[in-house]
Amino acid sequence: MNPHRAHGTTSAQKLHICGHCGSRFVHPRAIEKHGDDGWQLELRCPECGWTDTGVFPGDAIEELERELDRGHAELEESLARLVTDNMADYVDRFASALAADAIQPMDF
Repeated sequence: MNPHRAHGTTSAQKLHICGHCGSRFVHPRAIEKHGDDGWQLELRCPECGWTDTGVFPGDAIEELERELDRGHAELEESLARLVTDNMADYVDRFASALAADAIQPMDF
């Protein structure tokens, strides 16, 4: 199966979920108004390269936007945790080096 070929996503399917690998990181690459309440959307999965193009109603687009916002918040939380964990590790290593008298004035 060619992951770069467009596949038919139904409007009942969650647009943020990849139709090929199931990843929750699908994002829109292009969006264009289509009719009164429709939007033509090109979706892409960054994990497997799957793409899909289709016309979806406004409520599906709003749900996708909510999921994108939720995913963005989840990534920000993960980044904050990673930064905190890395800094705690750095402090522990620095304190151990100080205790072992392994830091010299020329280290600065």
